[in-house]
Amino acid sequence: MTSARLTFRPDGSAVCLHTELLPLGELGTLTVERNSEVEFNHVTQLWEVRRPGGSEVLFTHASRSACIEWEVTHLVP
Repeated sequence: MTSARLTFRPDGSAVCLHTELLPLGELGTLTVERNSEVEFNHVTQLWEVRRPGGSEVLFTHASRSACIEWEVTHLVP
């Protein structure tokens, strides 16, 4: 089962992993920022998770789905 978590900051803004499970647009104007990137490395033949614009590989796997799972588990606020 897929779940969604919405966290509110002291300033009233909310942070979450964007999902279609919650009608986020109904809360107001959205600001969407990538917390990570999942890209295929042609040299290693593996998928890699990195911070946007970063060079450090945070996680790597042959399966893109495994990288997405890792991303959700470790990088969601």
